[in-house]
Amino acid sequence: MSGGEGLLCLRQLGERISCRVVGQATMRQSPALRCRIEQALVSGPITLHVDLHECVYMDSTFLGMLIMFRRMLVNRHLGQFALVAPSPECSRLLRQMGLDATFCILAEESSPDVPEELLESETDAPYSQRNIVEAHQELAALPGPAGEIFRDVAAHLQHDWERRQNEPTAAGSG
Repeated sequence: MSGGEGLLCLRQLGERISCRVVGQATMRQSPALRCRIEQALVSGPITLHVDLHECVYMDSTFLGMLIMFRRMLVNRHLGQFALVAPSPECSRLLRQMGLDATFCILAEESSPDVPEELLESETDAPYSQRNIVEAHQELAALPGPAGEIFRDVAAHLQHDWERRQNEPTAAGSG
């Protein structure tokens, strides 16, 4: 790992997906995992477990994406979602945000017996920007103080993203 960037290690066996986070979980890894989950959902419901026992940090985009997965899978009846063995750092963040009771949390994971695949960080800027906006909208939708903290941030990110969508590309300017 360089520059504090974390790793996402994925195992998939049929509809069961296990993602192990090593180090920091940030907006750089979020789009690749989201894309993989959206692709898997095309085939039908899935079970997604995100193993956080080696995760030392989650930024707001990654946390918002976890909320998005929970809503997408559980609330919309598209599958099952659980966090696995959150590290002390992750547990503290979930408690501070009032999310510790929101997520199904498993003490340990029995990963599918298939090799792990390292997910690469997303490089598609428009998809990454959209992911950041939507992850923060998930955080802003939280009830109480946790959501209030992110409402202005989500609104600002949405406005900035829309502005960028309407800008002419720099390729035509010489």
